[in-house]
Amino acid sequence: MLRLFRRSTRTSIAICILGLGILTAQIQSNAPIKDFRLPIFSDEGRLLWDVSGMEGVYVSAEQIDVRGATFHAYGNHAHSEATLRIECQRASVFHETGQARGEGSVFAKGESFVVTGENWSWDTPTQTLMIEEDVRVLFNLSLNSLLK
Repeated sequence: MLRLFRRSTRTSIAICILGLGILTAQIQSNAPIKDFRLPIFSDEGRLLWDVSGMEGVYVSAEQIDVRGATFHAYGNHAHSEATLRIECQRASVFHETGQARGEGSVFAKGESFVVTGENWSWDTPTQTLMIEEDVRVLFNLSLNSLLK
């Protein structure tokens, strides 16, 4: 009886160790996170921008690569709404510096404009979207405001 107990204890320990090994093998830092949203706040707690995506991959402490990304930039007021929406298929996000960039196409919509292009970068501190190729801008303004 004692011998049977020892075998079953060994078997139980082996199963537990195997189970822990399986659990450990499933946890990977580069495993993609599906359908996520990452808000970025100022030191004062104000929402600066956020990024959401179909899939995000942790590259390093500074970089997250995102597939199917949507960014929202927020104004300088405590309860402001998004002032700019940026959409792209792939982007690298550098959340510590408030920057993002992508080599593919980008679509951005502000209050009075829409812009598209290729090879872009976003800088949150300066609120600057830089598009390097095939830039097209559509303004949605009345002529009266331009003629004043």
